[in-house]
Amino acid sequence: MCGKELSAEFTKCPFCGTSLDSQTRGEFEAKYEKSKIRVTTTNSIDNFEIVEYLPVVTSNAVISSNVVKEFFVGFRAFVGGFSGKYKEMLDTAFNTALDMLKSNAEFLQANAIVGLKVDFGNISSDVTSNMFMISLSGTPVKTRPIPNYNKFRFLHELKTYFEQGMMSENEYQNECRKIEELYS
Repeated sequence: MCGKELSAEFTKCPFCGTSLDSQTRGEFEAKYEKSKIRVTTTNSIDNFEIVEYLPVVTSNAVISSNVVKEFFVGFRAFVGGFSGKYKEMLDTAFNTALDMLKSNAEFLQANAIVGLKVDFGNISSDVTSNMFMISLSGTPVKTRPIPNYNKFRFLHELKTYFEQGMMSENEYQNECRKIEELYS
């Protein structure tokens, strides 16, 4: 089970191929519900204020493939095609590393990870197999929602438009009133 969120009509995961009988679906949903940590490559999360930065967390996942698979993948690449097996292996490794990263952040009592960095690399020197490593790192943080974030953002934008002469004072006051009513 890869951890992707699926709606009830799926009987088989389109990502990893796992058959989703009722027991498996329950395990699948429990795993998905386990981690509510937001992860972003940016240094902030819209509508949330970062109240505490925690020490950087990292995780790695290593995958390997064998020569027989490599031959057919190479042949497919030569004739022009998509390697679903390699994609599946990389997706599995990425999701494993991401789950580990989230677990590390949860251990620190974070509710988000910002500044996610992803690195893929070939770490094998043996000609009979290829080993790839996926490394993830990010900064776990504690956040809290910013109350009325959109209200203040819209009011700030209106003020900017008014100050730049893009709307009259009457238009500015009417729009401000509409936003106040919308968020009250």
